[in-house]
Amino acid sequence: LDILARHPSTARFVATALVRRFVSDDPPAPLVDRAAERFRKTDGDLREVMRAILLSPEFLSPAAFDAKAKTPFEFVVSALRQSGTDLTNARPMVRALQELGMPLYQCQPPTGYKDTADAWVHTGALVSRMNSALLMADGRLPGVTVPASTDAASLISGEVSDTTRATIARAQTPPHAIALELGSPEFQRK
Repeated sequence: LDILARHPSTARFVATALVRRFVSDDPPAPLVDRAAERFRKTDGDLREVMRAILLSPEFLSPAAFDAKAKTPFEFVVSALRQSGTDLTNARPMVRALQELGMPLYQCQPPTGYKDTADAWVHTGALVSRMNSALLMADGRLPGVTVPASTDAASLISGEVSDTTRATIARAQTPPHAIALELGSPEFQRK
């Protein structure tokens, strides 16, 4: 294990995975190189590797802001949190995760679920996310209650495009406005 941990390929593999997770689906090579070097110099101290990544110009650049798409798990959890949903029965949300392609604890390969947008962002997945948001906001999931006081305009933190704002304004009911907000392109980003 010591030989494997000190091998340069291990440092590069770990650095690439961390940069892909926290910065971009297409990891910037200079940042990967610096993170791998930090891994080697600190004998695999992940705290120091993360410090190198999180303090890097690439991580702090505008291009990295909202560059990653949420996985289905992140989408469901953030939708529940942002909407202030009262969850007394988690089964509908577990079922939603399964329908979104990320069933809990059932990833077949030992490498885990993919962490890049190509696995989660496509037409079918986005329609499924919108349908899940609509079921949740409409109160059609037993044990899942979105408070009536939830303001759709407060669900997205950050900039909202004019197109998204106009689409949400055309919602016919408050639950539909919430679903449109949760299904918006801006809400899909992390």
